[in-house]
Amino acid sequence: MSTYSIKIWGETVKINADFSHAGDSILIETEDGAWNSTQYQVANFRHCPSSAMAQIAYEALCVGDWDNEKENREDIESAVEDLLEYDEEIS
Repeated sequence: MSTYSIKIWGETVKINADFSHAGDSILIETEDGAWNSTQYQVANFRHCPSSAMAQIAYEALCVGDWDNEKENREDIESAVEDLLEYDEEIS
């Protein structure tokens, strides 16, 4: 299991999963420090932690903010861009 963390707009989003196992559930840390399952498994993101982080962070921080949906998505994708580049380098 590995934990990944990103800070966006002053909010920290943490996810945890074993990205070597396709069927492993991806967990998200709640505000009280507990870990809850998301609806996703590692396979949903082709074993890519940064892709998982981009989607889960977007959902945690932005869902329901329809007025800024495109801008929010671009901000989050930009924040994980370095992770995506790293994943490509080791693939």
